Parts: sequence; C-alpha cells; structure tokens
Amino acid sequence: MRKSEENTPVATTLIAACAIVLLALTGCTSQGFFCPPRGGGPSQSAPDAAPPTCGALRVWYSFDESVGPVIDQSGCGNHGMATASVARDQPGAFGRSFHFGGSGFVEAPSSVSLGHLDAFTVEAWLYHDDNGWFDTIVDNYNFIFTTGSNSEPELSLDDTLICYGWGTYGATPSLTPGSWHHAAVSVDPATQEMVFYIDFSAVETTMVDLAYCDSHQPLTVGIMASGASHTHSLPWNGRIDELKIWGVARSAAEICGDGGGQWNNGLCEPPPRCD
Repeated sequence: MRKSEENTPVATTLIAACAIVLLALTGCTSQGFFCPPRGGGPSQSAPDAAPPTCGALRVWYSFDESVGPVIDQSGCGNHGMATASVARDQPGAFGRSFHFGGSGFVEAPSSVSLGHLDAFTVEAWLYHDDNGWFDTIVDNYNFIFTTGSNSEPELSLDDTLICYGWGTYGATPSLTPGSWHHAAVSVDPATQEMVFYIDFSAVETTMVDLAYCDSHQPLTVGIMASGASHTHSLPWNGRIDELKIWGVARSAAEICGDGGGQWNNGLCEPPPRCD
C-alpha cells in the first residue's frame, strides 16, 4: 500500500473535526458548496446562474405595485426598488403605471440574465409629458433606450467597461407628448439589423456593427446611471407602463402581441386604450 492511501487514526480524527466545525458554522448538511445560510433560509443559487424559470423574457415590469418592490414577472428575478419620488398608481396604458421625473427611478441589481445581451428587444408603453430630449426610458449600460433631440426613440450601444463600440441610432418619428405610445427596438446580430417600432409600425431599420460584452451593471428605469459611480442624469419625464426586455430579437408580429395588439394579415391592430 502506498503511503498516501493509508488511513491513519490521526487523519481520520482531523477530518471528522473539520466536518463538525463546518456544520456548526454553516448549518449545511449537504455536500454541495451552496448551502442554506447560517440561521436557515432558502438555498443560495450558484453564482452566474439565472433562475431555472428564466427564458427569453428577461424583464417584465407592469408597474402596478402601490407599495413595495417592483416585481419582475418574467421569472428571471430581476425585481427592482423605486425611489420615493416615483409616483405610483398613475393611470396606465393597461391598469396602472409609474410616473417618473426629476430624481425618481427604479433600480434592479445586476444579474446574469441581463449581463450579456447580443440579440435583444426593449419595449414599453410610454406617456411623455413634454418634448423633452435625451430622456432615459431604461439603462442597462450595455444599452441605453432614450429619446433624441426631437423626442424620437434612440438606442445607444455602449460597453466601455470591458469592450469598445458605441453608437446611437434614432427613429425619425417622434413620440407625441400627452398620449400613450408603444415604442420598441429589436437588435439582431444575425442580420445586423436594429429595427425601431412606434405604435407597432416599423419606422426605421439600421444596419449596425454589433460588439457587446458583459458589464453586469444595475438596471435603471426612468434615469441614466453613468460610469462606475452610477451618476444619475437625463431622467424620463412622464409615465412608463409594461416595460419588457427580451434576450432575443422579437418580430413585428411578436411585438404586436407583446403590446396587447392583434396581428392580422401582416398588420397590427392596436389594443383599445384610454389616454
């Protein structure tokens, strides 16, 4: 027998003692690395692993909450918290919405499900109070969905933490203030196309050179969080409802259905709503 295979009484005693200490400190009775924290509680998931319920839809905020956290209905667990200056229980495109302006915003922690999005789609119902320019709808640092100088939707692609590549591509039609509009943008690396939609109509298609990497920054809604210090600027002025972020490029028919419309014979019939 080789010396390394010997099972000495001293070694056995040391191993048993270590196991007892580990059990006392962690309360862990399994042999895995991710055990319940001391004092009980749910098991921790492995780092860099999205929840098993997480699919193509990565974020879905209905903004119907009167109090407490902003619940992510996608199944990915990207729940957020709203600052006190966000006005809740506002009339929405569907149900209720949040009103943003000034320093109010919603923030969700960084997550694997939002850390690297090559193909993606961002869509929301928007009610702009005025013709403000560079108002931020949502900022994931990999991308920033805003309005441009003429209140038209714009998407900035930016990942300066790790990678290069930055560009802004705007849709020509603007969002008329004082009424609800559905705005969406899809990015498809397979076709290198970025398509903007306003009220379910494709208004602009731009060819883009895509280069993204993981940033793992918090998600902010209603304001831009810039740089490592997350300096807040360029707030949204108005209401936001039914914000969705997908990890795939959605088609026109799918975006129509996402916003509550009906797709018939190549056209979208928008849902009835009250402004």
